Amino acid sequence: MLATLVFNALMIPMLIPLALRGVSFRPQSAVDLLRRNLLIYGGGGLVSAFVGIKLLYLLLGYLEGLPVFVAAGAGLAHLLGAL
Repeated sequence: MLATLVFNALMIPMLIPLALRGVSFRPQSAVDLLRRNLLIYGGGGLVSAFVGIKLLYLLLGYLEGLPVFVAAGAGLAHLLGAL
């Protein structure tokens, strides 16, 4: 779940400039425009989300095994247990 939150926290600010800039207008039929947008933004959004979250999950799993993060996690667990 942490990987998903981190992915969203990184992706949303990166997509804001795209939304503000917009896209150039080219005369096309509605069917062609819908097909193109679904392929680029729909398919690309699904693939990038799954791949990005998986990569972050692997990175977080790797970092979790490092001694610095193990000690930090143990210290945090101790502090939360005292509450």
